[in-house]
Amino acid sequence: MSEHEGKDVKKVSEGQWTTGLYDCFSEDIPTCCFTWFCPCVAFGRIAEILDKGETGQGLAGLMVVAMSHIGCGWYYASTYRAKLRRQYSLPEEPCSDGAIHFFCCSCALSQEHRELKYRGLDPSLDAAFKNTGLERANNLGRDLEWFKEQGYDIPEPMAHCKTYSRYFKDIAENDPPAFICHFCNIYFAHSAGRRKIGTMVSERIFDNKELEFYK
Repeated sequence: MSEHEGKDVKKVSEGQWTTGLYDCFSEDIPTCCFTWFCPCVAFGRIAEILDKGETGQGLAGLMVVAMSHIGCGWYYASTYRAKLRRQYSLPEEPCSDGAIHFFCCSCALSQEHRELKYRGLDPSLDAAFKNTGLERANNLGRDLEWFKEQGYDIPEPMAHCKTYSRYFKDIAENDPPAFICHFCNIYFAHSAGRRKIGTMVSERIFDNKELEFYK
């Protein structure tokens, strides 16, 4: 099994789960405890990410509670495990999604929570920052590793870049309104052409390799 790369980063292999179904206590004890004692909240966070914000975590949590009252909560939750697998081409193991959620619901939620976390979409992030680009830092790190493997030199950050990084971190910690204003101005100024440029670069330069940052 792969080793951790930093605190919340794990080396990701295409088509493979980053952790096993029963790795609850060996991989991430806080996540394990959270999914065991607050399964509806954990499911809501997972669903919100997989639905790209279209389903709020509160609504998803209430839905699984309501479905559980008629004995179908496990089935509803299993549809999101299937969605997670399709998104990352993960195998249906050790058995069907429905059976896993019926017999080992907490283990399943814990594994799904870890999977998103290690792929740079940490479900525990504040909802205000989900789907903004801020959660893609881990994905960008994996892309840089891929570039290194292809023989590209990754330059060290220049002095003014480090200064800007410190400034950005400072206002994030000490002046949230300024941080939100600054981030939105920069992010939305570039977001319109970001994916188009990424697709063009992927097709013309990297033999259709889909960079993690643009997923």
